Amino acid sequence: MSAARVLCLVGIVAGTLLVSACVSQREIEIEADQQFESMRTQTMIETDWKVRSYIICVAEAIIAELDEPYASMEWEIEIFDNDQVNAFAMPGGKIGVFTGILQVAENQDQLGAVLGHEVAHVTEQHSLERANRDIGTQLGVRAGGGDTGWWVHWRHGANGRAIWAEPALRTQAGEWG
Repeated sequence: MSAARVLCLVGIVAGTLLVSACVSQREIEIEADQQFESMRTQTMIETDWKVRSYIICVAEAIIAELDEPYASMEWEIEIFDNDQVNAFAMPGGKIGVFTGILQVAENQDQLGAVLGHEVAHVTEQHSLERANRDIGTQLGVRAGGGDTGWWVHWRHGANGRAIWAEPALRTQAGEWG
Protein backbone atom coordinates (compact mmCIF):
# COMPACT_ATOMS: atom_id res chain seq x y z
CA MET A 1 0.00 0.00 0.00
CA SER A 2 1.39 3.39 -0.94
CA ALA A 3 2.19 6.04 1.65
CA ALA A 4 -0.40 8.37 0.10
CA ARG A 5 -3.09 5.72 0.43
CA VAL A 6 -2.15 5.07 4.07
CA LEU A 7 -2.34 8.81 4.81
CA CYS A 8 -5.70 9.00 3.11
CA LEU A 9 -7.05 6.11 5.18
CA VAL A 10 -5.67 7.63 8.39
CA GLY A 11 -7.35 10.92 7.47
CA ILE A 12 -10.67 9.17 6.87
CA VAL A 13 -10.51 7.35 10.21
CA ALA A 14 -9.45 10.51 12.06
CA GLY A 15 -12.16 12.51 10.31
CA THR A 16 -14.76 9.92 11.22
CA LEU A 17 -13.71 10.05 14.87
CA LEU A 18 -13.81 13.85 14.91
CA VAL A 19 -17.20 13.90 13.25
CA SER A 20 -18.75 11.75 15.97
CA ALA A 21 -19.33 14.92 17.97
CA CYS A 22 -20.50 17.01 15.00
CA VAL A 23 -24.15 16.01 15.05
CA SER A 24 -25.79 15.95 18.45
CA GLN A 25 -28.80 13.99 19.56
CA ARG A 26 -30.55 17.32 20.13
CA GLU A 27 -30.01 18.37 16.49
CA ILE A 28 -31.52 15.07 15.36
CA GLU A 29 -34.49 15.60 17.69
CA ILE A 30 -35.11 19.12 16.37
CA GLU A 31 -35.12 17.85 12.77
CA ALA A 32 -37.41 14.96 13.74
CA ASP A 33 -39.81 17.33 15.49
CA GLN A 34 -40.04 19.52 12.39
CA GLN A 35 -40.65 16.52 10.13
CA PHE A 36 -43.27 15.06 12.49
CA GLU A 37 -45.17 18.35 12.61
CA SER A 38 -44.97 18.58 8.84
CA MET A 39 -46.49 15.10 8.53
CA ARG A 40 -49.28 16.09 10.88
CA THR A 41 -50.24 19.00 8.64
CA GLN A 42 -49.88 17.14 5.33
CA THR A 43 -51.33 13.71 6.16
CA MET A 44 -54.89 12.90 7.17
CA ILE A 45 -55.23 12.15 10.87
CA GLU A 46 -57.36 9.19 11.96
CA THR A 47 -60.43 10.49 13.80
CA ASP A 48 -62.14 7.23 14.78
CA TRP A 49 -61.72 7.23 18.55
CA LYS A 50 -61.82 3.42 18.75
CA VAL A 51 -58.90 3.07 16.33
CA ARG A 52 -56.99 5.88 18.05
CA SER A 53 -57.59 4.44 21.53
CA TYR A 54 -56.48 0.96 20.47
CA ILE A 55 -53.23 2.11 18.88
CA ILE A 56 -52.43 4.60 21.65
CA CYS A 57 -53.07 1.92 24.29
CA VAL A 58 -50.56 -0.43 22.61
CA ALA A 59 -48.00 2.35 22.16
CA GLU A 60 -48.32 3.44 25.79
CA ALA A 61 -47.82 -0.17 26.93
CA ILE A 62 -44.52 -0.22 25.00
CA ILE A 63 -43.47 3.14 26.48
CA ALA A 64 -44.27 1.91 30.00
CA GLU A 65 -41.62 -0.79 29.62
CA LEU A 66 -38.80 1.54 28.57
CA ASP A 67 -35.78 2.36 30.69
CA GLU A 68 -34.83 5.93 31.55
CA PRO A 69 -34.48 8.46 30.09
CA TYR A 70 -37.04 7.17 27.56
CA ALA A 71 -39.67 6.09 30.10
CA SER A 72 -40.19 9.64 31.36
CA MET A 73 -40.10 11.34 27.95
CA GLU A 74 -43.19 13.12 26.67
CA TRP A 75 -43.98 10.75 23.80
CA GLU A 76 -46.23 12.03 21.04
CA ILE A 77 -48.34 9.43 19.26
CA GLU A 78 -50.13 10.17 16.02
CA ILE A 79 -52.30 7.90 13.91
CA PHE A 80 -52.41 8.71 10.22
CA ASP A 81 -55.46 7.73 8.16
CA ASN A 82 -53.52 6.08 5.36
CA ASP A 83 -53.55 2.59 3.84
CA GLN A 84 -49.77 2.37 4.04
CA VAL A 85 -48.69 -0.64 6.11
CA ASN A 86 -46.15 1.16 8.24
CA ALA A 87 -45.26 2.67 11.58
CA PHE A 88 -42.26 4.65 12.77
CA ALA A 89 -40.66 6.20 15.82
CA MET A 90 -38.49 9.30 15.78
CA PRO A 91 -35.90 10.74 18.13
CA GLY A 92 -37.40 13.01 20.73
CA GLY A 93 -40.31 10.67 21.42
CA LYS A 94 -42.46 10.65 18.30
CA ILE A 95 -44.47 7.62 17.21
CA GLY A 96 -46.44 7.54 13.98
CA VAL A 97 -48.75 4.75 12.91
CA PHE A 98 -50.50 4.42 9.56
CA THR A 99 -53.92 2.77 9.84
CA GLY A 100 -52.99 0.40 7.00
CA ILE A 101 -50.91 -1.54 9.50
CA LEU A 102 -54.13 -2.77 11.06
CA GLN A 103 -54.74 -4.78 7.89
CA VAL A 104 -51.78 -7.02 8.74
CA ALA A 105 -51.32 -6.69 12.52
CA GLU A 106 -54.11 -9.02 13.58
CA ASN A 107 -53.93 -8.31 17.32
CA GLN A 108 -52.34 -6.08 19.94
CA ASP A 109 -49.33 -8.38 20.28
CA GLN A 110 -48.47 -8.07 16.60
CA LEU A 111 -48.98 -4.31 16.65
CA GLY A 112 -46.88 -4.14 19.82
CA ALA A 113 -44.07 -6.08 18.16
CA VAL A 114 -43.96 -3.57 15.30
CA LEU A 115 -44.13 -0.52 17.58
CA GLY A 116 -41.56 -2.00 19.97
CA HIS A 117 -39.17 -2.55 17.08
CA GLU A 118 -39.61 1.04 15.88
CA VAL A 119 -39.18 2.50 19.38
CA ALA A 120 -36.00 0.45 19.81
CA HIS A 121 -34.46 2.37 16.91
CA VAL A 122 -34.93 5.50 19.04
CA THR A 123 -33.62 4.01 22.29
CA GLU A 124 -30.56 2.66 20.49
CA GLN A 125 -30.00 6.10 18.88
CA HIS A 126 -29.76 4.70 15.37
CA SER A 127 -30.51 8.09 13.79
CA LEU A 128 -27.56 9.68 15.54
CA GLU A 129 -25.35 6.75 14.61
CA ARG A 130 -26.43 6.94 10.98
CA ALA A 131 -25.98 10.73 10.76
CA ASN A 132 -22.47 10.57 12.15
CA ARG A 133 -21.54 7.60 9.97
CA ASP A 134 -22.89 9.32 6.87
CA ILE A 135 -20.99 12.51 7.61
CA GLY A 136 -17.82 10.47 8.12
CA THR A 137 -18.39 8.76 4.79
CA GLN A 138 -18.95 12.07 3.06
CA LEU A 139 -15.75 13.47 4.58
CA GLY A 140 -13.93 10.42 3.29
CA VAL A 141 -15.33 10.99 -0.19
CA ARG A 142 -14.30 14.64 -0.02
CA ALA A 143 -10.82 13.67 1.17
CA GLY A 144 -10.60 11.43 -1.88
CA GLY A 145 -11.39 14.36 -4.18
CA GLY A 146 -15.18 14.10 -4.37
CA ASP A 147 -17.62 16.78 -3.27
CA THR A 148 -21.08 15.55 -2.44
CA GLY A 149 -22.30 18.23 -0.06
CA TRP A 150 -22.19 16.28 3.21
CA TRP A 151 -24.42 18.68 5.17
CA VAL A 152 -27.26 18.30 2.68
CA HIS A 153 -26.71 14.54 2.75
CA TRP A 154 -26.99 14.45 6.55
CA ARG A 155 -30.18 16.49 6.71
CA HIS A 156 -31.95 14.89 3.80
CA GLY A 157 -30.25 11.59 3.09
CA ALA A 158 -28.98 10.39 -0.24
CA ASN A 159 -32.49 10.09 -1.67
CA GLY A 160 -33.93 13.34 -0.32
CA ARG A 161 -35.60 11.91 2.79
CA ALA A 162 -34.53 12.94 6.26
CA ILE A 163 -31.98 10.46 7.59
CA TRP A 164 -34.12 9.26 10.48
CA ALA A 165 -36.77 8.21 8.00
CA GLU A 166 -34.40 5.76 6.31
CA PRO A 167 -34.85 2.09 7.11
CA ALA A 168 -32.44 0.89 9.77
CA LEU A 169 -29.33 -0.89 8.66
CA ARG A 170 -29.44 -4.67 8.90
CA THR A 171 -26.72 -4.46 11.56
CA GLN A 172 -28.90 -2.11 13.60
CA ALA A 173 -32.07 -4.17 13.23
CA GLY A 174 -30.10 -7.29 14.14
CA GLU A 175 -29.07 -5.86 17.50
CA TRP A 176 -32.29 -7.27 18.98
CA GLY A 177 -32.11 -10.67 17.36
